[in-house]
Amino acid sequence: MPEGLRMDIDIQGLDIAINVLDHVTTQAPNEVAKAINAAARKGKTKATSQITRNYNIDRGTVADTMTVKRAGAANLEAVINVRSRPMALSKFNISPDYVPVGQRQSGGVRAQARKGGGGLIESAFLVRYKSGHLSVVERYGSGRNDIRDLYGPSVTGMLSADDNREAVIGEMELTAAQAIERALDVLIGGK
Repeated sequence: MPEGLRMDIDIQGLDIAINVLDHVTTQAPNEVAKAINAAARKGKTKATSQITRNYNIDRGTVADTMTVKRAGAANLEAVINVRSRPMALSKFNISPDYVPVGQRQSGGVRAQARKGGGGLIESAFLVRYKSGHLSVVERYGSGRNDIRDLYGPSVTGMLSADDNREAVIGEMELTAAQAIERALDVLIGGK
């Protein structure tokens, strides 16, 4: 089963701001939904940048695992869904990183999932299948096909690291608070 991760943000004074907006205008739920959606979009972007800053994986691979369910006036909750299985080790920084189709390379593979970590996996070798897929594998038995793929962490696991999660939540809280403040200025102040 794919792993899932949920992050909730707490914006100081959000309930007060929503009550003020409700009393001032009928546009309040729409403006709050816009602020929440802006925070969710910013959260997805920040999560992607945090992961690629700390791990040797490309942005597209990370971003493809995340979807944003937007808030609406009737449901003031946006959700960033992060669904990911452990990533094939070949998606990270490996050396050597090439082997022709239908062939394999032996002698160990140097792999580095997290920046500053990793090392040589002496029992591993590269295989490029006819489909073109490159895998870092190791043998677990004596048969010709007794090999298994090696994996690094999932995007959910990478995002679960405290420093990554806190940075994303902080960015989302700041974005939502700023958007609510702008909405209050426009709706109350007429700016």
